[in-house]
Amino acid sequence: MAQLYDRSASGSRIVVCVDMLGEGVDLPNLKIAALHDTHKSLAVTLQFIGRITRKGADATIGEATVVTNIADPEAEKKLGDLYAEGADWDKIIKRLSEERIEQELLLQDVVAGLKGKGTLHDQLSLWNLRPRSTQIYRTSCLEWTPTLYTKVLKSKDQTWYALDEAENLMVAVVHREEAVDWGNYQTLEETAYHLLVMWWDQPNNALFIYASDYEALRTEQLASVVTGDSARLLSGTPIFQILNNVELPLAKSLGSSRVGAISFTSYFGPNVTEGLASIEKAESELNNIACIGYENGDRVLWGGAKRKGKVWQQRAGTLAEWVEWCKQTWKKVSAEKASAPNITEDFLRPFRLTSHNSYPIAIEWGEHAQNAFSDQFVDFGPAAVPLYLVDLDVDAVQADGSIDIRLSSETLSATYRLSISGSFPAGYRHIKVSGPDVGFKKKNKDVVPLDEHLAVDPFIVRYADGTYSYNCYHIPTSLNAGRFPRRAA
Repeated sequence: MAQLYDRSASGSRIVVCVDMLGEGVDLPNLKIAALHDTHKSLAVTLQFIGRITRKGADATIGEATVVTNIADPEAEKKLGDLYAEGADWDKIIKRLSEERIEQELLLQDVVAGLKGKGTLHDQLSLWNLRPRSTQIYRTSCLEWTPTLYTKVLKSKDQTWYALDEAENLMVAVVHREEAVDWGNYQTLEETAYHLLVMWWDQPNNALFIYASDYEALRTEQLASVVTGDSARLLSGTPIFQILNNVELPLAKSLGSSRVGAISFTSYFGPNVTEGLASIEKAESELNNIACIGYENGDRVLWGGAKRKGKVWQQRAGTLAEWVEWCKQTWKKVSAEKASAPNITEDFLRPFRLTSHNSYPIAIEWGEHAQNAFSDQFVDFGPAAVPLYLVDLDVDAVQADGSIDIRLSSETLSATYRLSISGSFPAGYRHIKVSGPDVGFKKKNKDVVPLDEHLAVDPFIVRYADGTYSYNCYHIPTSLNAGRFPRRAA
């Protein structure tokens, strides 16, 4: 260390390190870092870079520089995100570290704990697992035996697991080969890998199980086996308590069954209005629902199925994030004094438009594009531009209410007109007004024409009255905030 801090001719100029120089070590006199392999964790990578960006003798050392191996796709993506910000390194590192460091450190602890027992970590990276749903069971056992999960597997299955006995968290992967179900062949088999995650919340006597295929892994029998027949699936109306406290809720899909009958009906998109009306009239009862909205200022998606006792979230998270999400879910579904589940009240309901009934003031990309903003491109003819570099603007509003939407980058632009009419087969259409033909491309997918993409993930049109629409469906929004008292003089 003395040689590193020595700026004379006898001091050190180069350090080669492997998994060293971690937290707590600052190297202000080293200002060029060459990363051969980036860390698996973004937070750790940022921490390492931070070691050389600390202030040093500016007059003799100069600014920090990072050289990385961009042949590594992960390195290119991580550092490309940083370069795109156009800000100083110190500001970028501070902001991204604060946003990610807590979750990354939690995940480090979870992964380290899971390596305590089992061999799964030798087969695949536990960092990359992404569960996104759960079944919830009430338990009455004093201890559980998660390794007994193998009792519900088939004799030919292969399986590996990782277990953190202290935190009661287990992850397993099951490899299964079965005969194809589309023909009678002895030599053809389908191969599948199933993921199983179980967390026993002992203080609350709750067991959470995620399975990539709940039916294939027989999760209800599995819960009984690992808890000594003390697990009872949490199902029925309490599942829909996940919808409580969600503001501006909009049902994306729901399923209901007719009262006194076996028939089951599914509703999607704008058709959910019909399903909600049937439930309000007590003609049918709700079986499952997926709803987006806002909770504590954050955009959320909650989904639940009362018969299967299954709850799911918008995005798959890391193991650490899944455990935290399970804790939040338990608080909702287990609240004994909770108000009746909100399954119809205050829900936003799409209505079909014949014309725009308010003045459009802004255009946004659709929900799918916003949720996966990176690795998406807009093609202006032969030129591809990253989605985040393309602006959307209301270029003009025609006399018939049609909206001219301008898509533009620094050097390219095109205008498409969104028109609404009952005479159109779909009730709306997008036609090009000016500029090159525009296409939309997702990572590893083919380019599709813009109008084809918008049929699946339409533009969101925001209006001056606070409401919004997509394609030819309007979402009335109650934005009555009440009256604020006049401040006393």
